[in-house]
Amino acid sequence: MTGTPDGIFGTISHHVHRKRRAALGPFYSKAAVIPAEDVLYDKLDKLCQLLKKKAVENSVVELRQTSLALTTDALSHHTFHQSSDLLSNEQAAAEWLRTVKAIAGLTPLVKQYTWIIPLALKLPLAPLRAIVPDLARIVALRKITRLIGDIPPQKLYKQAGQAIRHSPIDPTAQSSQSDPASSVTRRNLFQCLLESKHLSSMEKKRDRITQEAFVVLVAGSETTARMLTSTIYHLLANSKTALARLKEELASELGDTNPRVSVKELEQLPWLLFDTVRERDIDAVRDCFISECCPQSPGVRVKVVKVKGMGGSE
Repeated sequence: MTGTPDGIFGTISHHVHRKRRAALGPFYSKAAVIPAEDVLYDKLDKLCQLLKKKAVENSVVELRQTSLALTTDALSHHTFHQSSDLLSNEQAAAEWLRTVKAIAGLTPLVKQYTWIIPLALKLPLAPLRAIVPDLARIVALRKITRLIGDIPPQKLYKQAGQAIRHSPIDPTAQSSQSDPASSVTRRNLFQCLLESKHLSSMEKKRDRITQEAFVVLVAGSETTARMLTSTIYHLLANSKTALARLKEELASELGDTNPRVSVKELEQLPWLLFDTVRERDIDAVRDCFISECCPQSPGVRVKVVKVKGMGGSE
């Protein structure tokens, strides 16, 4: 899909998919993400400043674009230790949104007709832009991951090469190390993939880990941004009920003493965020604000086929 057959979403083999998923899992586990709370709060502070500026100017906020800028900035900082800084560049944020929309729109088509992207990658961009602009956008983005530039995907190929050159281990061999989530603050995604015990030497090639990073960047930022956009809309549309109740809970439980509360503290709020692992009261979980918001913002509906041995798809 989208010209990334070596990324986790484009992996057909069930056996290979399990290994790639196992290599990615620890990096995005709860234990690995919690140390990055300050990074997220920094991005949220920047978002608040942007919204205040828009309010003073009495200008319109493109909510999906702004949400995508926030999630991309946070994800790229946590994943690659380099922020895309889209919250400070509306033009780049708008361009990134158009690209993500093109990817989401074409994914069901290229999923069924797998020859489209490989063929398009061989065609010159100029006529492709005139005939199928969205497809040309994806092709350009796929090719540009090998270049150096300012928008997020353009940095990936360069970073992958740097990670391989500076890796403390031999990237051509399997690592005997585990993937400790506690070290996420000093390792980026490329370094974690190179040190993963689940991946073979062929799985640690520069092209493959670049494709993996590209898939993570697009999928992680878009799905989260979609949920944020939907959530904010429903809060504002129900300002006298949902928004009022949320403000009341935050004020009564947290107060104004510490604006940067931890995830652990937020998990104790019964309506905002129920810890569904510990909580067994299904009715309470259904009434949870976050649980109600998730179904309102579904991702791209497309079946991901996996083939296990000779037994066909599952």
